[in-house]
Amino acid sequence: MQRYLYTILLIVVSFVVSAQQRADLIKRTFLDASSHEVLVASHRATHHVYPENSLKAIQASINLGVDIIEIDVKVSKDGIPFLMHDRTMDRTTNGKGDPEELTWDELQQLSIVDKGKKTSYKIPSLEAALELADGKILVDLDLKTDRVDKIMAVVKRLDMKESVFFFDSDYDVL
Repeated sequence: MQRYLYTILLIVVSFVVSAQQRADLIKRTFLDASSHEVLVASHRATHHVYPENSLKAIQASINLGVDIIEIDVKVSKDGIPFLMHDRTMDRTTNGKGDPEELTWDELQQLSIVDKGKKTSYKIPSLEAALELADGKILVDLDLKTDRVDKIMAVVKRLDMKESVFFFDSDYDVL
């Protein structure tokens, strides 16, 4: 039995180390201006199969071997960063209006809508998305808020500074 447990532990540790090495390799390639390798980036993760900015879409991107995912981040009224693209939640959830006017608990009462149909998926937190991506893929955070301090706090707390980069159309925010 002890040998069995050691074998399982070895497999798990090997998997984690291998995943982290993958993310490190992607980053080195991404930062190497002389590299001839092509990296694959997925906008809003694998949104053509699963709802955009969902954990299922992120996992699908990882499973497909995508190198970089772009996800959109807003911040709830009570300071929780979450994934959502649009200014309003009308298109992507069964809610209406500005999602940053709701608390995290209120957002969790909503369901994600995909291609006009309500799903069983919930709005993911940035923390859950980064934990899923950690060591496996680089993450391009498209900032859809000016409350960047809340986003940075999550990135720093999860020690993801080396795996995340940022986009915002407002240079002053960056």
